[in-house]
Parts: sequence; structure tokens; C-alpha cells
Amino acid sequence: SDMDGGVNTGYSCAAGIVPEVSAVDTGSKASYRGLVNQGATCYMNSLLQSLFMTPEVRDLIFRFRYNPDKHPAKGECIPYQLQRLFAQLALSKRSAISTKELTTSFGWTSGEQYQQHDVQELANLLFDALERSFDDEAMKAELKTLLYYY
Repeated sequence: SDMDGGVNTGYSCAAGIVPEVSAVDTGSKASYRGLVNQGATCYMNSLLQSLFMTPEVRDLIFRFRYNPDKHPAKGECIPYQLQRLFAQLALSKRSAISTKELTTSFGWTSGEQYQQHDVQELANLLFDALERSFDDEAMKAELKTLLYYY
């Protein structure tokens, strides 16, 4: 599976194939997943869960398409890693999902997950990376609209 975290979902983020938002069941208790705290990452986990539970944001992330000619390597591509994390949150049977690959894509060293960071700075980092990576102008505009309401 392309989702090398042990999650075998039948979906491939590399190909950009993820379930339609309507197929993601976030309405029942059984569908909720947590995020593993890497040290001092509770602020980040709260932001990520909030973004995932916002259908418009989740849909936008799932529509991102990785292009190796335009984007950095998958391990360094924040939108790709965010999409991968969201797919795991939606589809995994695990009770908690690791954010290690996402924080690695931020360029964080091994000790940075033990340092408290500012959640607004993290949100800016995520949103800037998304805006730079979206090829579609309509998706960029949608992201900006969402940011004003978020």
C-alpha cells in the first residue's frame, strides 16, 4: 500500500484517489480517530482534528493531486502528507494515527516535537504550503475563502 503506516485501505493517495467526502463517515463514534502525541504536539493535534472535522477543508485536502514534477519529494510535501493523514483518519481501523510523517515534512528535527510551538504559526505554515502547492486557481481561491471563515 502507498500508505506505508500499515493502513491498507485500498485507496492510493499517490494516485490522488481518496473516498468522496460523502463516503467519509464522521457521524458515528466508531469513525473517530485520535492523533498520537509526539511529545508536545497537542496544539498541533487539535488544529489537525479541527481541520479534518471541517468538511470543506477535508474536501479541499482530498482534491489535492501530487505531481512529482512540481512538488517536493513525498516525504517533504506538506499537502501530500496532510492528505495522507486525513485519509488515515477517515479510513484506518486504528484508534490513533501518527503525525510523524507530517512533522517530518515540516522539516522538523527529532527534538522539535518536544518543543511547544505557536498554533497560529503552524496554521500559517500549513496554509502557505497548501496555497503554493495547489495548481488550480479555483482551489487557491477556495482555500483563501476558507481561511477567512476558519
